[in-house]
Amino acid sequence: MTARHASSSGGFSLMEVVISVAIVGIVIPTVMALMVTGGRGSSEAADETRAILMVRSVLEELDRAREGKGEMLEGVLSWPDFPQGAERFVFTADRSGKLLAEAEAETYATGSRELEVAFLVTLKGERHLLESVPAANDLSKVEITIETPPGAGEADRRKLRFVRLLHTDD
Repeated sequence: MTARHASSSGGFSLMEVVISVAIVGIVIPTVMALMVTGGRGSSEAADETRAILMVRSVLEELDRAREGKGEMLEGVLSWPDFPQGAERFVFTADRSGKLLAEAEAETYATGSRELEVAFLVTLKGERHLLESVPAANDLSKVEITIETPPGAGEADRRKLRFVRLLHTDD
């Protein structure tokens, strides 16, 4: 009897190598793209949380300004009326949401290059008049917008808008 010699190769065939490379070439970029997208979503969620806290601090600053004790808004507005027209007040804010300084119109249009600035905060308000509800005419409508990234131009920033009606008699 003769023994048959089984021919077995210890290597991979060309087809196996091609399939493996194709899988790796598709899977790795897909996983990387998902990681970037997930990180961006997480960053946007964090910005939204900070924006809510910043709006709260801006409203508190408005209250202090009404009492004549404001730091950033003192002398900027005459309560209860905001300046007429499309004028808005622009402030820079740091990562913690603290208002840093009033910004120029050019800074708002082109963006801020200062490292400590993480957000641009705009404040716009007007007397809220309702002809159908005269009792509501003691309200001011305040729009606060938190914008990021601050280094981008006006059209390229992500804007989170908040609108609040405030009693002018308080």
